Amino acid sequence: MARVARVTSKGQITIPVEVRNEMGIRKGDDLVFYQGLDGSMHMRVRRLRKGAGSRSFRWPDAPRTPAEVRKAITAKLDKRHCPQRRSRGSAER
Repeated sequence: MARVARVTSKGQITIPVEVRNEMGIRKGDDLVFYQGLDGSMHMRVRRLRKGAGSRSFRWPDAPRTPAEVRKAITAKLDKRHCPQRRSRGSAER
């Protein structure tokens, strides 16, 4: 079922309670918006760990070219969503 949030003149929205509950969004969480390689928009919830200090982070070896970005995404997805690949790769080493 679709949920709707209207944008105010200041660019603000109220996230429907059902969406907040389903996604586990709590007070103080950051919502990170990013564009996929295919142009689609995505959002994820970033929580500040207690005692973590600054909300900023650095990624010194960030991929710079589209090919490097695709390679980094593929590697991350393989580790998260294909455990058989991870275990098979570990056994080969």
